[in-house]
Amino acid sequence: MLEAAVQSYFIKQVKSRALGLAVKVDCATRRGWPDVIFVANDGGVMFIEFKQDKGRLDGHQHDMHDELISLGADVLTIKGKAATDKLLTLLASEALS
Repeated sequence: MLEAAVQSYFIKQVKSRALGLAVKVDCATRRGWPDVIFVANDGGVMFIEFKQDKGRLDGHQHDMHDELISLGADVLTIKGKAATDKLLTLLASEALS
């Protein structure tokens, strides 16, 4: 599954499962910015970089993720649909608790 398709799938699943808000971010001014910002119903914020199953982060992405993490942000890299489904299951279970 292509990266864009996984992003779209995640965004649609977050909406249909009422898990919060997921927004695709196109940030031309900061190279390496994560693909999606997820805001959970409890206000928690997570930055998510989606990759194909065998995709990997480039140098700009590593640097940006490190910068966000140093500021206390939650940053995830999710590879493929199977990992996306695991994340959705985790988010759903957290929403119930």
